[in-house]
Amino acid sequence: MLPEEFWQGVDQFNQQEFYACHDTLEALWIEAVEPQKRFYQGILQISVACYHLGNLNWRGSVVLLGEGIGRLSSYQPDYGGIDVTELLSQ
Repeated sequence: MLPEEFWQGVDQFNQQEFYACHDTLEALWIEAVEPQKRFYQGILQISVACYHLGNLNWRGSVVLLGEGIGRLSSYQPDYGGIDVTELLSQ
């Protein structure tokens, strides 16, 4: 199961607090081991992509979104209570 801090990051993401989500999940990612480490990294990259999008940094957003999707695709259909297929379809 994923730790409480992860769900805090999910809430931040859903509230479009992308920088806060990054900070929350980065702490988990640094300490994580596989397979969670790669999963956290994918979520982090999508969060930072959304942050860049909000700052009109199109190139940074596209690059990180592609990398995040690539990392998360192997976790479909779901992982740790997250519907990864649904997330990637958005």
